Amino acid sequence: MLRTKKIGNLEHLHLYCPSRHLLRVRHFSNSKIEDALQKIYDFASYRERNCSRTGNVRMTTLQENLITAAKEAELQERPTVQQSRLVYESRSTNIAIRSEHDVKLLVCLKQLPLTKTKDYEQFPLCCQFGFIPAIPEGVFDTALATVTDVGFLGFFPKRVYQELRRYAREIESSTPSESPEFTSLFDELIDAFIYRPATIQRAIHFLIAKHTNGIEKLAKRREAKAQSEMNEIPSGPPENTTNSNEQEETPIMSQSLRSQVKRPCHATKCRLLHAKGIVLRQQFCSAGRNICSGCSNEAAKQRKTAQLEKEIMELSVENSILAPLLNIRSGPTSIKNFRHMLICLPSFAPRKNREDCIYGAARYLANTFGLQLEKTQSSTLLDEPMSIPAVKHMWRQATFLCRCPPRQEISTAQTSTVRSFCGICSFLIPLPSAKGCLSCPSCHRQDPWNNDNSPCLSCQFASIVHRNPFGRRYSILQNVWLSTLQESDNSSISDNPDSFPSPSPSTYASPSSQDQLKKMRQAALDESIRSIRAKSSPEENKFVFENLLLLQKELHDASTSKRDFDSILSDSLGTTELIEENLSPRKKGSLTKKLFPEESICSRATASSSRKPLIPIDMNAMHMSSQISKRESENNAKANSFTGRQRKNQQRIMRAKEEKEKRKER
Repeated sequence: MLRTKKIGNLEHLHLYCPSRHLLRVRHFSNSKIEDALQKIYDFASYRERNCSRTGNVRMTTLQENLITAAKEAELQERPTVQQSRLVYESRSTNIAIRSEHDVKLLVCLKQLPLTKTKDYEQFPLCCQFGFIPAIPEGVFDTALATVTDVGFLGFFPKRVYQELRRYAREIESSTPSESPEFTSLFDELIDAFIYRPATIQRAIHFLIAKHTNGIEKLAKRREAKAQSEMNEIPSGPPENTTNSNEQEETPIMSQSLRSQVKRPCHATKCRLLHAKGIVLRQQFCSAGRNICSGCSNEAAKQRKTAQLEKEIMELSVENSILAPLLNIRSGPTSIKNFRHMLICLPSFAPRKNREDCIYGAARYLANTFGLQLEKTQSSTLLDEPMSIPAVKHMWRQATFLCRCPPRQEISTAQTSTVRSFCGICSFLIPLPSAKGCLSCPSCHRQDPWNNDNSPCLSCQFASIVHRNPFGRRYSILQNVWLSTLQESDNSSISDNPDSFPSPSPSTYASPSSQDQLKKMRQAALDESIRSIRAKSSPEENKFVFENLLLLQKELHDASTSKRDFDSILSDSLGTTELIEENLSPRKKGSLTKKLFPEESICSRATASSSRKPLIPIDMNAMHMSSQISKRESENNAKANSFTGRQRKNQQRIMRAKEEKEKRKER
C-alpha cells in the first residue's frame, strides 16, 4: 500500500477507511444500489426477451448503453485545478472504471486494499458504473477528479442519468402501462445513490464525536491556561515560575488519569442482571455519572411507568374506548398499536419530540394488565408477563366490590379523586347508589360493563393498577434475587423511582461469592416448581412432581455430601428404583418386561440401599394393612433360607403383585 498523508480526509473516510463500522455502512449502502440496478435490469430483460437477467445469455440493450455512457462520462473534459490555475483536460483511459482483472492486479501490487476485490465480487453492477471507484488512495486527487470519482459525495453522473431518461421516454411512448413501474425503479436507484453519502457521513459523525469533544475540551483548557498566564504578574525568579507551572500540570494529568478509570455500575438493573446470570459482569458507569447508560434509561422507563399508572387511576372514559384492549389478552400486538389504543392517556398523546423511554414504559404497563405484546430479545429481563390463568383471575377480581364492614379504611397507597379503594381487601369501594341510577357502582360516571352490577372498564383498569403495580413486582424481584446480599457503601444511587416501595437495605450490595448466587438461583427454581404445582390440578401433577421432588432431593444430596464412588452408584440406583415405582401405570402386556430388567436386577443386587424405598400403597386402608402384615410375616419366615439376591428379588415380586391388586381395585 502506498504511503499517504490523506488519513482523515473526506475521500479516505468514505472510500478507503478500514474501520469496521464504516465497512459495514458502505456494504449496506452499496447493497441498496446493487439491488436497485438489478431490478432495473430485470425489468429491461423481461421487456426485451421475456426472461430474467440471470436467465438471459447476453446483456440487455439498456445495460450496454448505461456502461458505455458511464465510461464516456469519465473521459469527458472537465475543469481541474493545477498550480492554482483552472485547466480543462480529459483522461485518455478509464481509471475509476476497471475490469476485475485490473483490480486484482492492483491488489497484488498492494496499491488497492483487499476489500476492493470483495466489492467487485459482491457488487459487480456498481463497479461497472464506477460507483465504487478503483483508484488507489495515493493517486486519488480531488483537484483532478471527474464526475465518476466524486460519486461518493452524491453526484449522479449526468451522462448515465440522460440515458435512463431516454429509456423512460421510450417506454412511455411504446408501452405507457409500464411507464409508472420503470419510473419507480428509476427513483429507487437515485434515492439509494444519494442515501449512501448521507449514511456514511452520519456514521463518521458518530465516530469522531468523542474526539471532537476531547479537542474542544483541550482547546478550552489551553485558552484558560493562557488567559491565567497573561493575567498573572511575575513576582519571583524564573525558577519558581517553572516549578509552579509543573505543579499546575501535575494535578491536571492526575485528574485526567482518574477520569479514564472505569467504575462498575452498582445500580439495581445491573445487579439484577448479574445475579440472574444474564450478564457476566456489571456495566461501566457513564462519563461523569455514577450509573451506566442502561440503568439511566431504565430509571426513565420506571418514572414514566409510575406516571402512566397515576393517569390510569384518574382515568374516566367510555367503555367503547377501552374495550379493544380486552382482545389483546388472547393475541399479541405491537407496542405502537397498544399506544394507539390508549391514546386517551396524556403520556401516549402524539408529541413532536421523541421519548425513547415511552416504549419500555408501555411494555411494563401492558404486563400490569396482563396484555400480550410482541416479544423481543430483552422484553422479559426485568418483568415477565403473567400466565393465562393468573390473568383471568386478576380480571375477575377487578370486578369485585368491597364487602368489608361499614367502617371501611380507604387505601392511601395510590389516591384517586375519581374512585376509592379499601385498605383491607384493596377492592373498589361502591358509592351510595341513587334510586334509578344505572351507572358504574364505584364512580357513577360511566355505564357499567356487561351487567348492572359490574364496574365500568375505567374502574377495572384502575383496580388492576392498584392491586398489581409495577413497583410492587419490581420490589419482589429485588427481594428474590438480592435478598441475601449485603449493603454496598458506594451504591447510593438506584434506578428505583420515589413512588415505588423501597426495598430492604440488604438489596443494595453485590454477591460475595458464587455459592450465594447458586443458592439464590436454586431458591428461584424451587419457587417456580411450587407455583406451577399450585396452579395445576392434583391429577396432572400426581406423578410428575413426585418424580421431580425425588430428583431434586437426590441432586441436592449429591451436591452437598462428599461420598465415594460406590455410595454414589448405590444412591443413583435407588433413585431409579423410586422413579420406576412412581411412574404412571403401564400396559399389562409390557409390565413384567419393563419392571424387571435383567441388568437392573444384577446391578441392584450388589449395591447397598441408602434408604427405604417408597411403597405406593394406601397404608390407611384396613384390609391392605392386614394383607401387608401377613405377607411380611411370611417373608420373614422365609428370609433365613434365602440368599441376599433371592430375598430382594422376592420383595420386588411382592411389590409388583400389590400394585396389580391395587389397579384392579381401581
